[in-house]
Amino acid sequence: MSLKAKKTLAVSQDFGNLEHVQSASQICLPTRWITAEMRNHDVFAIFDGDEQIQILPVVQDGEVVGLINRERFMGTMAGRFHWEIYSKKRCTKMMDHDPLVVDAATSIAEVANQLLHLGEHQALPESFIIADKGTFQGTGYTSDVLATLLRQQQAAVAELQTHRDTLSATVRERTYDLELAKLAAEHANQAKSEFLANMSHELRTPLHAVLAMAGMGSQKSGEAPREKLAKYFSVINESAERLARLVSNLLDISAFEAGSIVLNPTLIDLNHLPARVFAELASLADQGSVALHFTPGAPAPYLGDAERLHQVIRNVVGNALKYSPKGSDILIQLETIPPEPDGGYCLHIVDHGPGIPVSELEHIFARFTQSTQTNTGAGGSGLGLPICREIMRLHGGQIVASNHPEGGACFTISFPPVRVGR
Repeated sequence: MSLKAKKTLAVSQDFGNLEHVQSASQICLPTRWITAEMRNHDVFAIFDGDEQIQILPVVQDGEVVGLINRERFMGTMAGRFHWEIYSKKRCTKMMDHDPLVVDAATSIAEVANQLLHLGEHQALPESFIIADKGTFQGTGYTSDVLATLLRQQQAAVAELQTHRDTLSATVRERTYDLELAKLAAEHANQAKSEFLANMSHELRTPLHAVLAMAGMGSQKSGEAPREKLAKYFSVINESAERLARLVSNLLDISAFEAGSIVLNPTLIDLNHLPARVFAELASLADQGSVALHFTPGAPAPYLGDAERLHQVIRNVVGNALKYSPKGSDILIQLETIPPEPDGGYCLHIVDHGPGIPVSELEHIFARFTQSTQTNTGAGGSGLGLPICREIMRLHGGQIVASNHPEGGACFTISFPPVRVGR
């Protein structure tokens, strides 16, 4: 982002009369900004000392590189163990790295259009940066934009009541605002429809399998051989486990949205997690004739939630097993990011499956989304990878997908440096 920060911020205008607000400059608020080198405990002190400050732009080398939202920041820092994990880290670890930037001359309707377009791919931002020819002026709030549109719409209704003879002209002027509301409603309705379609399919398939196998087993319990009954029980068990995983994923997604997920960090050795996952999935790998490779290295101490991190690695390795051809292998490599010893770690999980189209490398982390290359009938709800990304985000790390040069997909899980006992 090429955006210079002025040390003397412009004085904001009074925009109480919202129906006369036309451009972003009229809702611009002067905002204190901080440097990228500031630590999170200093950011906390700023927010704690002034309740009026809702966001803090972050500046590095004279340019705004991100935004810190008060509510999300204070909520995260208040979480169990989060102070110990994040307080000494640089503020860039908890900022929005790609805030929306609008020019001061941009109309309110166009600002709303940009916010709506952004909302099609992620949650609407609470705030955005306002600049004048590349120079940072202050910040604007989405709520002010929506309030402006609402007040202007109310004024239009009043005008229609007193100027019925100009109805057609006034309706044409407000069509764009109504179209924005229509698009927002259609987007919400589409999201609801997709959710119901995915859930009905994912719940119905294993449930039917349980009912069918249980019914057949009940009918033939007195005559069927033990091997046949064992097969019925195996199908019931696998389908029930699939249902349990789906319910667990839905509960996790709900908890992430509510912000109620709490990490339980302990000091662990990252070498133990792949070994544990391989032990759990060994039989599944044998069934598919897929070899699992991981060679533990030097101790890799890390302060994190062992069960949640295990959930991330198990999900990625489980996906790799689904899409790996027979006779192939899956390799896990754990590397230390220099400079040692506080550079953090990266865990690479590489398979030899169909890979992921470049255009979908980020899209697969959206809910209920799977790669178009995974047409193997392996199934899945499209919730696993979004949950993995949320878990790593809470740890201050990340998970990204790429394609291996020799074929197959590569998932890289990054663990940020954590100082323990120093």
